[in-house]
Amino acid sequence: MGNNTFTIIGVIVGIVFGINAVSVLLEWISGSVGLLSMIGSSSGVGLIISIIIAAVLIIKIRI
Repeated sequence: MGNNTFTIIGVIVGIVFGINAVSVLLEWISGSVGLLSMIGSSSGVGLIISIIIAAVLIIKIRI
């Protein structure tokens, strides 16, 4: 019984931290896209770079 309670708390905490991490990641990606567009690179290049950065970050978080 006590073990299940800790598992439920762990799941809730994990979900909350996961949502926070995703929102921070999205803010960071949108910030980097804004930065790249301010530098003056074409939107296509900026989008590709931001997708690569996002993919690398997601892979690092999973590992």
